[in-house]
Amino acid sequence: MTSRFSTQEPQTDRPSGIESSPQAINGKRSRYRLALLALLLVLLPVSWLAGSRVQHSLQVSNALDQGARLLEAGESREAEQAWLEAARLAPDNPNVYRALGALYRAQGRVPEERVAYNRLADLSPQEPHLLCTLAAEELRLSSQGMYEATARDAVRAAQLEPQCVRALTVAGEACIRKGDQKQAIAYLRRAVRLKPEDVPLTLHLINTMLQSNDAVGALEVARGLTRRYPGYAQGYALVAVAAGAFPRNSPEAQSAEGALLTALRLDPTNALAHFRLGQSYNIAGDGRRALPHLEAALLLHDDRSALLFQLSQAYAANGRPADAARALDDFHRISALENAISALEKQQSLDTANVNLDRRLAAARAALAREQRCYEARRAALLKRSLHSVSQPSGGNLT
Repeated sequence: MTSRFSTQEPQTDRPSGIESSPQAINGKRSRYRLALLALLLVLLPVSWLAGSRVQHSLQVSNALDQGARLLEAGESREAEQAWLEAARLAPDNPNVYRALGALYRAQGRVPEERVAYNRLADLSPQEPHLLCTLAAEELRLSSQGMYEATARDAVRAAQLEPQCVRALTVAGEACIRKGDQKQAIAYLRRAVRLKPEDVPLTLHLINTMLQSNDAVGALEVARGLTRRYPGYAQGYALVAVAAGAFPRNSPEAQSAEGALLTALRLDPTNALAHFRLGQSYNIAGDGRRALPHLEAALLLHDDRSALLFQLSQAYAANGRPADAARALDDFHRISALENAISALEKQQSLDTANVNLDRRLAAARAALAREQRCYEARRAALLKRSLHSVSQPSGGNLT
């Protein structure tokens, strides 16, 4: 029997393996402390890093906000510095480059804008119309020396947005400026396929094909335009232009006159159709039928130098040698200046820093503008002669 006041610890039922002596309890507490210390050693760096990230994010946000406030206050230089600091702190933050790109665009700083928006495209490739807007701005502002860089931006825009008509159109235009007609046609074709109802875009593609001697492609696209818009005269005129590039006895070439007559039936004021029809009659040796159409083209402000050459032939065929000589003289002067300008532009694209080339090009363009006044003089003389002819009972009409 155990005494009520005994110092012996009474026996109790305990699960085996659990120690209750002071030494055991102290050992258990030591182990808990060691485990807690180990956990703290792991968590402290993580908590420090999280806190550092929060602080870093606040610094970037503050720099962006500061730049916006400075820009609103008209301090654009200080705003730029704030955003450059934000870029240093967060080189992968797209908002930084969006702000810098917008600032550089507003200031017309194309090289800096290129860097900012290309970096933004790296970080946010899905952002719509990012680089096509940049490339369009570059096309508007850049000199020939920047056509390579502009083409790179435009091509990248088309790669990022292969279903964007604007991106494909800008890429095509940039390739034209660069001199890569084949690539330009490929981009413009894709744009027209995506938006066949865009008539100006389709006309641009056809003209680019014609300039590249792609008569087959131009005829295909022009015929497609007439099928979509059968009442559009310019489509038939372009069908005729493309068909006229085929061999003379080919079925395509034989169909050109019919297309031109259709164009003039739909629109009697179509200058291109009048010019091409007059040219075809000259080639056939029928100057009598050619002259009214060529003079109509002149009155309708077709100011190409080739018109002067065709007029000279038609005047000669109609027994007007003095008029033929004047038209031919004007043709030689104007076409010589056009050729000189084309050659200077090619030289300038290879030597953009040559100030002498810039001066020569400006002088040639001014001389061409002076010589082209002959068109207005010819129009005035033709109108006067037409009015005089109409006022005389025995007079005849030009058309």
